[in-house]
Formats: sequence, C-alpha cells, structure tokens
Amino acid sequence: MLGAAFLGVTSLAALAVGADAQWVKLSDVHVAHHRDRDTSYSDFAGPVERLSFTARGSDMWCRSVSVQYRNGKSQQVFSGKLDRDRPVNADVRGGERRIDRLTMNCAASNPRGGILVVAADVGRFHQAWEHSKNWASRMARKFEQNIGMHDQNGWISLGRENFQGRRDDEARFAGWRGRSVDRIALRPIDNDARCMRVSATFENGRTRDLDVDRHDVMERGRMVEIDLPGGERNLRSLDLSCRAVGDRDVTIEILARS
Repeated sequence: MLGAAFLGVTSLAALAVGADAQWVKLSDVHVAHHRDRDTSYSDFAGPVERLSFTARGSDMWCRSVSVQYRNGKSQQVFSGKLDRDRPVNADVRGGERRIDRLTMNCAASNPRGGILVVAADVGRFHQAWEHSKNWASRMARKFEQNIGMHDQNGWISLGRENFQGRRDDEARFAGWRGRSVDRIALRPIDNDARCMRVSATFENGRTRDLDVDRHDVMERGRMVEIDLPGGERNLRSLDLSCRAVGDRDVTIEILARS
C-alpha cells in the first residue's frame, strides 16, 4: 500500500448544504506522489455527522484515514482507493461525534500529486459550528462549491466532462432524461477553463446556442450560470466546446436548477 505526503493545508471554507445535511469544507490538502508521511487536521468547532473525502487531479490510495475522539478513543474511518472526482463519505462512530484530530496517510497516482478535499457534514450540530468564533463568518457565506449534492439554492450536480489540454475539445452531455430545468451552470473543477460554444438540444428537437462569452475565463471552482432561451425548458442534451487554460486538462461539472 502506498503512503503519502500532505503539504500545505489551505484556508477553510464553507462547502455545501443539502436537504438533510449541512456540509462544510475543512481543507484542501496537497497530496504528493509515492511518499510516506502522515498529516493531521484538528480545527473541529463541534461534533460531526460524517466526513467526506474527494480526490482532485489524481486517483489516490489511502493506507489509513483515522479519527481520534475527545474521549481518547480512535477509529479508522477509511482505507483504500479514492477515484478522482468521486466523493467518498465516511460515518463516524455512533455516540462519538466530537473529533479532536483527523489523521490521513494517502498518496497520489499522478506524479504531479493531487488535492484531497476534506469535508464534514455538521447536520444537527450546525449551531455549534455557527457559534464558533473561528467558523461564524465562514458558515454565514453562501456556499459556492458542492460535491454532487443539492445546495441551498436548488442546484443539482448532474455530472462531469473532461477536456484535454489547450485545444478546443467537443463533448456531449446527455444526462438530462428530458428534465425541465430553469437554468444550467458550469463549474471547472481542477483548472481554469474557457468554453467557445455551448448549445442545448431540447425534447422538441430544436438546438439553440446558449449565451456564453468565448473570451471569458471560467475560474477553477467558480460556478458560471447560463440562462435558457424563451420557454424551452425540457433538455435532451448539452454540447460543449471547451478547453483548459494552460497545459493541463480540465474537468467541468454540469449543474441544473429546476
């Protein structure tokens, strides 16, 4: 099993809210390639319902992800492979919800390394987090990122498409099943992106180019909303011509709001 090095935890930020869950992002952790070193995280403002781990930019292998509770007991909550861009949720022990320390030992398959996104569902304990001096301002923000769930504004993550390098790359996303939506949105996951064209095909057979500025750069992690024309709302497919800004590939998440 591969080990890991975690280098440089970024600042904390709010992540997402679902109907029965309230997620906060704890950290973005840089995971190195084929190195063996533990890292820990301890800025928990209150109890948690569960944890979530998402590998960005690379698949990852975790020898061990474990928690130490306030009562001194420990629990391994995850061990195994994290597929790129696929969140894995981990339950914490029944009555033990207050975590003192989270310790992670993982490695990235990509020689450049990757980012491990660590999040917590604070659920019924959200008031304790909101009342924390360090977390109050973060919990009050609008949650601009999610991990494939509803957010508080009704956005639903439908899927993702990958675009190769700096050349324009075509992709068709057909995960709509004829659903009626009010707006759509695109969010680059792992790099900045630029889309030269976005067109929608509706259930009545019509295809319309949507209003996107081909010169605008879509920043990594930020959602770009796109209006649908007229009264047409039942989507069949979405065609995108996009590319990464820079030499890397980019994965773009497609979201909808009904």
